[in-house]
Amino acid sequence: MHSPVVLLRLAPRTYIRSQPARRMDLTSNLNLGDDTENLSSFSAMSLHHGTKLRSSNGCSPPAPAHLRAVTNVMDSDRQRPERDTPPPPQHWTSCKLIIDPALTNGLHKVFRYDGRLFNIPVEDLGLFPVETVRDPRISRLWSRSDQTELSVPKFKYWCSAHPHKESAMKPSVRRAAALSHHSSQGDSGAPAESVRVLNRKHRICMVSDFFYPNIGGVESHIYQLSQCLVEKGHKVVIVTHAYGRRKGVRYLPNGLKVYYLPLQVMYNQSTAPTCFHSLPLLRCVFFREGITVVHAHSSFSALAHDALFHAKTMGLNTVFTDHSLYGFADISSVLTNQLLSVSLCDTNHIVCVSHTGKENTVLRAELNPEIVSVIPNAVDPLDFTPDPSKRPDDRITIVVISRLVYRKGIDVLGGIIPELCRKHPDLHFLVGGEGPKRIVLEEVREKCQLHDRVRLLGPLEHKDVRDVLVQGHIFLNTSLTEAFCIAIVEAASCGLQVVSTRVGGIPEVLPEDLITLCEPTVGSLCAGLETVIARQRSGSAPSPSSIHSRVKTLYNWRNIAERTEKVYDRVAGEEVLPLDRRLRRLMAHCGPVAGFIFASMAVIDFLFLLLLQWWYPDRFMDMALDATGPDGLWTKSKKEPHSKRSAKPAAELNHPPPHS
Repeated sequence: MHSPVVLLRLAPRTYIRSQPARRMDLTSNLNLGDDTENLSSFSAMSLHHGTKLRSSNGCSPPAPAHLRAVTNVMDSDRQRPERDTPPPPQHWTSCKLIIDPALTNGLHKVFRYDGRLFNIPVEDLGLFPVETVRDPRISRLWSRSDQTELSVPKFKYWCSAHPHKESAMKPSVRRAAALSHHSSQGDSGAPAESVRVLNRKHRICMVSDFFYPNIGGVESHIYQLSQCLVEKGHKVVIVTHAYGRRKGVRYLPNGLKVYYLPLQVMYNQSTAPTCFHSLPLLRCVFFREGITVVHAHSSFSALAHDALFHAKTMGLNTVFTDHSLYGFADISSVLTNQLLSVSLCDTNHIVCVSHTGKENTVLRAELNPEIVSVIPNAVDPLDFTPDPSKRPDDRITIVVISRLVYRKGIDVLGGIIPELCRKHPDLHFLVGGEGPKRIVLEEVREKCQLHDRVRLLGPLEHKDVRDVLVQGHIFLNTSLTEAFCIAIVEAASCGLQVVSTRVGGIPEVLPEDLITLCEPTVGSLCAGLETVIARQRSGSAPSPSSIHSRVKTLYNWRNIAERTEKVYDRVAGEEVLPLDRRLRRLMAHCGPVAGFIFASMAVIDFLFLLLLQWWYPDRFMDMALDATGPDGLWTKSKKEPHSKRSAKPAAELNHPPPHS
């Protein structure tokens, strides 16, 4: 019969294959709030488990640096007799049960103390001590609604024996203490940590092929996030490709500068992925604007991947946000995943819009989950307010707003429309959007003679979406794959009942009483719509104002900006890999063949940069005037004392997107 210690050494291989362990590892998130509010109070439980821990090995839990010698420590513990007198108790401040054999397939209970140390060696279990306490809340985006209105705590460094005195420091002293603390840790051989400096202002460049005048979720995310970051005092510029006659530099509200680069569009508003043709233009933008952080958006944007590649060559910190889900089997997904793996293997930090999206990105790009955070999309509640007077009383209207493409389930919608129109004579459909699948809806309308009950509105500008939503009672989403689906949040904010497919990250977006989830089939969606229609007829559906009141507390762009600001603070102090270490990372991460190809491209990109610096040196470039940021001319003009315009409160500010 095995002893308990031997069983502990055999357990990891069994437990590491279990689903809960992998899910927990993939859903770790960036600090979002005060960790002491989310962890269990230690009290009596700490004494109980601490006594159990000390009785097993006669000492306190090992430090993270000693976890590499787990086997040696356990072998020596079997031969060492227990102490007659136990050591003085450790005064832990918090404790969390990580593995419970009664709920999972583990053999022993695993506790984490102060978010860093475990009661047993857990290196082979896939659990590693962390330097900062992670958010232990459940993986539901809407479950954090009661914390969204609270102030977001700042990162702090305890640089002395009295941490409470840190609040009395001046900002300059605090920044110097943080830097000295970081340098002292680096000299002592401890793992390198990112330097988080309070009140630091960044110069951020948002890069994507998808921006206004194109309409979509990525475009709205970039614009709203940029506006909120400008409000917080950061300098933000946006880089995208030219759209028709819109070329050069344009200024959007609040001094937001947009570069429309003259790059050739290849397919679906994405530029040609030649990598090197964009380096001269991006080098000029990055240098003239004094960029410190390059933030790329969307896996399908070739310009975003080019910007990440060139930014690393120029020694800039990089962040990437993935807005979509991709598969693993078809040829398009295989090529996209390989490109994503190359782009993200040496990127400082990655952001996903849902926990499902995070798991998908980590698996596709083979990433360490610790550098991937979940920061969802949001809506401006002032842009999407309900107006029941616009609803017709003599009929029920179902609204559909999406791109009319295959992955949005337009073929499924084509089967739903005739089925429900035959059962409900007073049912009407209002469809907004454009795409190659529009022909499917036109054929259904023509075949079933539904011209007076199915209206196809065509492409909509963002400013017109709310006017269409308030005309309906029910919002229908038929997507076959979706990472977040901001459209259902906009519809709920307008007071509509939401019926959607249960795919991707959609179940994380809204509470169960605000959304009806169905399988992505005609029968399941028809049954869900029948339930909501019956609820609407009986008058038991919640009022639009009550739905809007709940949704506006769930998602807020300023909260999203504060959480993104934490990511910038984290990556600003991280090291950018030099060329030799970057080449070794590419070779090790991408395999011998693909690694050699992309390592060669990195060398060519570096030599091309040297050629550009010789041909047109940096000293000949004129620095651009800052419209935004701490020294922005736009910001200074707003702060002039003779200005007679009264400033609105932060909660009342509204940023309508630019019109095309």
